[in-house]
Amino acid sequence: MSITLQDVAKLAGVSVGTASQALNNNPKVTSETRSRVIDAARTLGYIFKEKREYSASKQPEISVIGVLSKHDIGDVTLTNPFYSHVIAGIEAECRRLGIGLMISSIEVDLQNRPVEWPAMLDNEMVNGLIFIGTQLEDTAQAVKQRLNVPTILVDSYAPNLQFDSILTDNYQGAEIAVRHLIDLGHRHIGLLGSKERSVPSIAERRKAYIDVMKAHGLFDARYIINSELYRPGVHQAALTLLREHPEITAFFACNDDTAAGAIAAAQEMGLELPKDISVIGFDNIALASELSPPLTTIHVHKNWMGILGVRFLLERAANPEKPKSTTLVSTQLVIRESTAPPKARGSSHS
Repeated sequence: MSITLQDVAKLAGVSVGTASQALNNNPKVTSETRSRVIDAARTLGYIFKEKREYSASKQPEISVIGVLSKHDIGDVTLTNPFYSHVIAGIEAECRRLGIGLMISSIEVDLQNRPVEWPAMLDNEMVNGLIFIGTQLEDTAQAVKQRLNVPTILVDSYAPNLQFDSILTDNYQGAEIAVRHLIDLGHRHIGLLGSKERSVPSIAERRKAYIDVMKAHGLFDARYIINSELYRPGVHQAALTLLREHPEITAFFACNDDTAAGAIAAAQEMGLELPKDISVIGFDNIALASELSPPLTTIHVHKNWMGILGVRFLLERAANPEKPKSTTLVSTQLVIRESTAPPKARGSSHS
């Protein structure tokens, strides 16, 4: 099935006219909206003529980039859709610059230590590396000792290593999400998809939720339930919160997949979205626009993170003495049909 401009507009959360203007560099479209539309187009594989704004001052010193992601031993889950979009951005930029690309994973044990090395490291087939994943410090250090090449971390955390990082501004995005619900009038907001010791990205989202709720005098620890960042666990957690605290009128889920679990739980209990309860997610993967109702979420510029990873890797190769840097990529609110002002369901509502 061919991808249409309507598909791009739907994923980006804009009108078809705005999507068209964005892809045609209309100056009336804000840079933030244009970036989101281009991100959606790349995600879906929509073909368009893109204005090139980046040029290297000299030929790339890196000829083949290796992309490595962590894979937990025994994990049979499919590739995370978030990272598939990051990889798509890396691939597009490598193709544009004529750089070779190899993609693999490193299987790690429960202590995050490598148990099997991909062939591209054993054979020294790459001269630049991009890590994508979460907490990869031990793995990254082991790779550094095995293959000393310029390295960039994308959505990966290794604060004690001298690697440049490109990260989502998770705190800012979660702030936007929770404030959106509060601005709609919600006062009883549950948190789903996090634990007290979550990976850094989720921990930042959890902290933002707590900070914003406290700042508005709305924080209630009973509305937080520790749950894994996957749909079945969040589905059960949402059922528990709704049964124990029927006054809850909204959920902030720490990613879109867990938001789908929250929606399913609410519907299982006979609640209608968004009339009876609102749900907001995070990431804006393709699933968000396919849910019923379509999910209000926080858009992460996933493809751009991959593109920036390539560009920063070339810069690091050209300037190996450059100080270590961390780049935060901002997020945007995409309003769809899963959020609305609350309808009181009992005397406990304000």
